[in-house]
Amino acid sequence: MKRNFVHVQLDKIIRKCRFSERMVFAMGNGENIYQMTKYLKCFFLQFHAILDNDPNKWGTWNYGLKIFSAEKMLSPFRDNALIIIFSPIYGEQMKEQLISLGYEENVHFFLIREPQQNEDEDKTAYNYCLRETKRGKAIYERLKKKYGGDTHFFIMRGATGDIFLNGLYLKAYAKKRGIENYVAVGDGKGLTKILKLFDINKAEKLEWRDAEAFQQCYKFFRLPDVTDLFLWQGSLYLNRCRTRMRREFNFLDTYDYYVYKGMVSKDEWTYPNFIELNDNLRQKYETMGVVEGKTVIIAPYAYSVKNLPEFLWEEIAGRLREKGYGVFVNINESAEVNLFDNIPSIMFPFAEAKALITYAGNFLSLRSGLCDIVSLIPCNQVVLYPEEMKPIDYGIHRSDANFSSLRVMSKEAEKYITEISSPVIRDIADKKDKHFPYGIMRQHYEELIGKVESVFDGWNKP
Repeated sequence: MKRNFVHVQLDKIIRKCRFSERMVFAMGNGENIYQMTKYLKCFFLQFHAILDNDPNKWGTWNYGLKIFSAEKMLSPFRDNALIIIFSPIYGEQMKEQLISLGYEENVHFFLIREPQQNEDEDKTAYNYCLRETKRGKAIYERLKKKYGGDTHFFIMRGATGDIFLNGLYLKAYAKKRGIENYVAVGDGKGLTKILKLFDINKAEKLEWRDAEAFQQCYKFFRLPDVTDLFLWQGSLYLNRCRTRMRREFNFLDTYDYYVYKGMVSKDEWTYPNFIELNDNLRQKYETMGVVEGKTVIIAPYAYSVKNLPEFLWEEIAGRLREKGYGVFVNINESAEVNLFDNIPSIMFPFAEAKALITYAGNFLSLRSGLCDIVSLIPCNQVVLYPEEMKPIDYGIHRSDANFSSLRVMSKEAEKYITEISSPVIRDIADKKDKHFPYGIMRQHYEELIGKVESVFDGWNKP
């Protein structure tokens, strides 16, 4: 049976470019966007918003995504934008529009087109894999020449939390294996900056396609001087074990036993070297409008949890302001789009995480990789989780509190971290479409807002 051509082309896009840590937009009519959204869910991927040129649609919602002006959202130029166009009638016009704004096809945007006749999908996929494996071997040989023949490479892919967690283990693990000269290789945006927190200064940041090729080369040739620390990342999974996410385990067990083979205990972790709060930073944060002890830093996005609607965060922010809190959203506006109308953005280097959040005093977030970092910082924290999926696919992914609770990060964490689960928060791996009637959805939203308010009320008591 011939595959849906949209699925085929989305597969190629997924193989060719990185989605995480990018602002992913859709362009096209509602039904086409829904078709793309449904398929991307199979890979735990999602759009941030829809771009449209019709002013009558701006500010409205379609399939849970807010619609924005394409010109406004993409100007000035945003290098981390990823736009997928699926519009048989207006696709070419949209393409020309994006080119005029400085965006490059097959780098910043992709156009879903009708397939050419007699295209052999299997042969094309085979040739692509063979070509990428050879290219990965060339990257490996280049890095060997750059760092020396005795260098060991640790493949460290994934997003912020994965890199940070590997940083806790890596020094002790390398020492126990007798590896002195090593380089971390990956494609995470924060790879080098996060590892510097652990005084790991030798890291090679690759583009997504190069990291994928390097990893594919390792899988094919089984190179003895390469260790893959993230075996469940990429197109060919080597660690789809259906026990590692059972109820008897938590997310740290995945690293303890499935990555580091029980060789590194928590007592042997290397802890991050955060910059401590000082007078200069106090003055800086005060100038930014951060009120000491009475500011909430909101982190609304997560790679592993589906985004909540912007209006819900706006409502929570409004309730917190009524209680006397200042509210900021953690967004880097030089690279990302602030989709919130009434919440100012704030951005901080990883090294300043402890100083800023300690000064602000309060942190509210979807369960994300940033939470792994912040969990080691004693301050008021509220972390939002999806409810446990039923049934759970134990071989793929879990973000519920039963598995991903941050309280396992330290003995003190349960004193300052409050964890809240809600049916309106959904795991990125949850393939079921939950469409609550409006009244019930509103009730769930109010319950979630009420729980968050209750926590902050408790912290406000003298």
